[in-house]
Amino acid sequence: MNKRASALLLSFFMMTLLILVAISVSVLVLRDSRTVRTLMAGAQATYGAEGMSELGLYAVKVNLPGYEPIFENYDFTGAVSTTSLVSADAAVDAREDSVPCEGQAEWEDWGVLAANESVQLPLFAQTAEDGTVAKNTSFVVEFYVGDEEGETLFYDMTSVLTTQDVLRWKILGLYTYNGVTETKAISEYIPLDQSNNRFFKEEPTQFGPGALGVDPKYTQAKYYSSGFRSVFHPHYPIQNFLNENDYNYLVMTNIIQGVEDAYIYYRLNYASGGDGTLDKVVCEYAKISSTADATLAEARQELVTLVKEGENLPVFDFVLYHTEDDSVTAP
Repeated sequence: MNKRASALLLSFFMMTLLILVAISVSVLVLRDSRTVRTLMAGAQATYGAEGMSELGLYAVKVNLPGYEPIFENYDFTGAVSTTSLVSADAAVDAREDSVPCEGQAEWEDWGVLAANESVQLPLFAQTAEDGTVAKNTSFVVEFYVGDEEGETLFYDMTSVLTTQDVLRWKILGLYTYNGVTETKAISEYIPLDQSNNRFFKEEPTQFGPGALGVDPKYTQAKYYSSGFRSVFHPHYPIQNFLNENDYNYLVMTNIIQGVEDAYIYYRLNYASGGDGTLDKVVCEYAKISSTADATLAEARQELVTLVKEGENLPVFDFVLYHTEDDSVTAP
């Protein structure tokens, strides 16, 4: 009887041990399974967010500057199943009240131009999928001259910066009449605004049709070109050019001479006025924000992508090339 009882107890002990081992293995398997599911869900969410970013990049590439599409409730399914694995969204932000836009400034909230460097900014935006375009017909550019640290270089009236123009601006646009389209442009060379003591970071020089209380040279152009013809025009209002032409681009160039490490710090601001219907300015970079949620497990991926907006007028979108044929054909 003692032997039978011992065998029974031993059996119970072994069964309990096996059950505990099985439970422990099951817990490990379940934990590993959850880990695998989480990793798979994370990968799926990442791919989904990247896919939405690619969709946003494509939208920026094939549309005009300033277009802000929204992509909502995109479902990604498996190869052999129609069940949604990832639900994703994306949005493109390309217009704000001021350029550089939020998070895009090279120094604080200013754009920076080194010597002989230029920046090209559109003064219009595509506002709908059908290609509808709105234009900005008034703006104010603020700028000052600073060193690498952004500190003002213009200290007193003896500065060499008082004797020269520091910024060249040019606006190009397309004018259509009787079905014929031609390129037009106005431009000007301007110095720092000494008469109003506007040459500091806190009180920068201003130009543009929306600039108030400035000399007329900061709201007008001297040089006007139409097609292949250029003329001197002492008082051509910027406002008139923006009203009359479409697809306008503003180009600014740092033309400072004789001063080392002199940078132009600039901001382009929206200003009301003119015939335009665009109440924002187009960012230099479009921001694509994408979000993806996996259904397999709780996993979310958020991505932010910056892509430079198109810079060229349609009329300039071509390539000049030359080919040579070394073969000789007998007469």
